[in-house]
Amino acid sequence: MLKKLWRKIARTWRRSMSNDQQWIEYLRSQGMRIGSECRILDREVPSEPFLIRVGNHVTITGGVRLITHDGAIWLYREKDPSINRFAPIDIKDNCFIGMDSIIMPGVTIGPNAVVAAGAVVTRDVPQGTVVGGVPARVLVSVEEYLEKIRRESLPVSAEERRRIENGEDQTRVMRAKLMQVFDWDRLDSK
Repeated sequence: MLKKLWRKIARTWRRSMSNDQQWIEYLRSQGMRIGSECRILDREVPSEPFLIRVGNHVTITGGVRLITHDGAIWLYREKDPSINRFAPIDIKDNCFIGMDSIIMPGVTIGPNAVVAAGAVVTRDVPQGTVVGGVPARVLVSVEEYLEKIRRESLPVSAEERRRIENGEDQTRVMRAKLMQVFDWDRLDSK
């Protein structure tokens, strides 16, 4: 009962962190090595944060699990008490880790890589690639990914670009653009 209450209090406290920087400082205090300009949107502490290194300009989205140990070994401890498996996770500079992905022990994610949402990464990710799937495999290069996104992106007018460059909130500008493109007012009236 007390353990359950403590977990609830801890979960509430983690969610109360008002910004990414406070959360990152907390993770650093737990031994996780985190570079500059990072965003860590998940509010769960990995079981061995001291085995995780995150480079500069990395985004780790919600629901990501960074697993640094093999919990199944517990089944065999009775036969061999010395058996265990721990391995570090190394996420290099300029990476994006998508929602609900799982990074397994011993994995290195190369610089400029993207891990798609829901991927289970069981081996190293080459630099400049996009990986996805279960288990994760290389889908495309980052250059191919960016080219596809450019083709599918909404055109931004000179006025919209000027508003963003002059410091207006990009989210607000793009929200207005999306409402215009998808004609939400018309959809709401149905």
